[in-house]
Amino acid sequence: MTADLLDRVWSDSLIRNAIQLMSTTAATAGLGYVFWLLAARLVTPEELGLGAAITAVATAVSVSVHLGGGMLLVERLPRHEGTAGWWSRLLALAVVEVVATVAVAAVAVLVLSDGTAFRGAFAAPLNVFVFVLGTCAWTGTNVLSYAFISLRRSGRGLLLNVAVSSAKLLIFGLLTVSGHDAFSVFTSWALAGTAGVVVGTALLPWWWGGVSRPDLARSRPAVRREVAASFCWHHLTSCAGVLVPLLLPVIVVMRISAADNAYFYTTWMVGGILLTVSQSVSSSLFAEGSWSATEIRRKMVTAIRLTAAILVVPVAVVLAAGGEILRIFGPGFAEHGTVLLLTLVVAAVPDAVTSLAVAVLRVYRQVRFAAGLNAAMSVLTLAGAWFLLPATGIVGAGLAFLVAQALGAVAVMPFLLSFRGAAVRS
Repeated sequence: MTADLLDRVWSDSLIRNAIQLMSTTAATAGLGYVFWLLAARLVTPEELGLGAAITAVATAVSVSVHLGGGMLLVERLPRHEGTAGWWSRLLALAVVEVVATVAVAAVAVLVLSDGTAFRGAFAAPLNVFVFVLGTCAWTGTNVLSYAFISLRRSGRGLLLNVAVSSAKLLIFGLLTVSGHDAFSVFTSWALAGTAGVVVGTALLPWWWGGVSRPDLARSRPAVRREVAASFCWHHLTSCAGVLVPLLLPVIVVMRISAADNAYFYTTWMVGGILLTVSQSVSSSLFAEGSWSATEIRRKMVTAIRLTAAILVVPVAVVLAAGGEILRIFGPGFAEHGTVLLLTLVVAAVPDAVTSLAVAVLRVYRQVRFAAGLNAAMSVLTLAGAWFLLPATGIVGAGLAFLVAQALGAVAVMPFLLSFRGAAVRS
């Protein structure tokens, strides 16, 4: 009986894909906890905070480039599965986004090098090269991950990301044998990501099997037509939703200190697992709607139930033992981060509402509404954190995020209450 129930549940592609996405997040987060625990023991708080900020900047640069294309893959690739067009679109988009990442990363280096907080980190040409390499690796990894999501086969993304996270640990251990600094934290991240992109790309033919060779002659005009239709608004929607946790560490360094950012970054990493539940379900819901919008209302109900059911366990764990979890990283982490962690627990509820609403808005071509919603919440969070941090410490960033998400949930509630699963507009 139990086996039959599990089979029926697992046969639902929304649930299966969402669980695989959450498993990816959980596995990489678990390995990430080990990585940051090791880093907290081996480097100083200043080195850890600066290394975390550099990592956040690199991720933000990559995200600012690849997210619109990633959503385009989720929306368009399903209709080309098993054809030369699938490969053409994936390859052309990957090349364009890597080139764009190099350009944006170069600008980021120039901007940060003028500031006192990051000037020393980018003084060496080798550090600049590693920064650009790592940023491009993050873009490549995410292009592959979105391809997996679009075809509802996120289990392969799980394998890729676990391999990258494991390699990151190994490389960091090797780097610290001969000495360490703030950039050794980022270098391990960059080299592991690069290896993951190379291996993942090489394995694509074996993973997909039977897919035709890419038709390079067709790829450029095809991508241009698709990008013209969907890229810009999808990109703005995704960037506004994802850049907040990537830019907050930079604001913490600028408004308080690198040492405080070590506490903030680690606490947000622990509490962030609560936020990734709804994000994973939202991505799966969008993929389902891209395959077939006729059952989106039923899928939405399933997504709400799945999100609520899964959130119960991590919320209970954080409420019961959040301080003890932070204390693993050192006594100062529990002292500085417990209130922030509890704030993120509360924020997980409105965040789930807005995340699922954005997925449905994407399916129903109301991407301007989704972009405006995410942009408004991001501006409120970043501006609020900028003003609150000096007076309240790192908890100010959490309070700003909570208020922004709560207002966003209120704004989107009329749409959710009136949602009836009507046909998608052409």
